[in-house]
Amino acid sequence: MTLSTIAVAGDTTADVPTARLADEFFPGAERRAEFEGHEALFDRSKAESLLEWTLERSWRDY
Repeated sequence: MTLSTIAVAGDTTADVPTARLADEFFPGAERRAEFEGHEALFDRSKAESLLEWTLERSWRDY
């Protein structure tokens, strides 16, 4: 069995909050949770679980 996953940044590079991006670019998309701040549009939980990986920093910290 082959598993695939994607690991992405924890936040976007946009100046506007993620919820606003989703409203503008994906108006009909199902939302399973509310977005907070600039969080990524991807769910990283599979990568975190399979790879025992934890997000350590944000590009916004620099």
